[in-house]
Amino acid sequence: MSHFGSLRTNATALALIGVLSFSAVVIYLKLPQRIKTGERGQAAIQMLDEMRRPFLTIKQTEASLLETTDVEASNRALSLAVGSATDLLERYTALARYNVVLSANVGKLSETFENWVAAQRHFFSSFEAASGRTGDALQPASGFSQSLALAALGFLNTMDVLGAGEVPIHADIADGRRATQLLQALGIMLLLYFIGIGFWLQRIKSKRERVLILERVRYEQEAHALQRALSEALAKVLSGLIPICASCKSIRGEDNQWTQVESYVMQKTDAEFTHSICPKCAERMLSEPHEIVHKAGK
Repeated sequence: MSHFGSLRTNATALALIGVLSFSAVVIYLKLPQRIKTGERGQAAIQMLDEMRRPFLTIKQTEASLLETTDVEASNRALSLAVGSATDLLERYTALARYNVVLSANVGKLSETFENWVAAQRHFFSSFEAASGRTGDALQPASGFSQSLALAALGFLNTMDVLGAGEVPIHADIADGRRATQLLQALGIMLLLYFIGIGFWLQRIKSKRERVLILERVRYEQEAHALQRALSEALAKVLSGLIPICASCKSIRGEDNQWTQVESYVMQKTDAEFTHSICPKCAERMLSEPHEIVHKAGK
């Protein structure tokens, strides 16, 4: 495996270690579950705020009854408000199941709400009995004041239990936000880790490339030096005064032995000779037989 291939393998291993570490921390801290719980808490707090409107509407029907003494219209308004509150309470109950504490609070809210509605209806009945069903001036009846007090107490208890549900909801929302912030911080750390690996990989790669370039330059310098040394050695072998016969062109070596030019050059260098005939010698060789014949004729 090449250096660069090994480097890429190491970088991939480091990146994998970073991803596994990130995943292990996320799973250990249960960040996805906590973020999901926070999102459910956001939905629950919105539902809780919506619950206040029909509760207040029920209370307003009581005030409207005391003001207008119209029992029939007030009963219709009360039924509509109770139906709207019941529908929201059912949705709120289903939504609250994600949290045990909140679910218990909603169960208590349902019970308190039913008691309040019963007290409210009893008050309406007492009011109708006190008015003699005639719409005339209100005539006090036995238990009228008590039913009004119970209806008011039921409203206060219901709103108190509803408000108590905000405590676990806000705790879930806050924990979800902390989990989100922690996940974002871990994500940034993982990104910085990857960037660090990239810088490290690029730095090591650049360093190795510089080493390879320096080695290549060194090899080229050594090759040039060797080439110069060989050229100088060859020049020394075939330089200076070389004794050569003026007649046969043989060369006298260091051992005073005479050898042909071809043999001398082949001993001193790696060169080899191949024989041919130059045009001048070829012309001379062709003319020699004619001269021999001419002399024989004389």
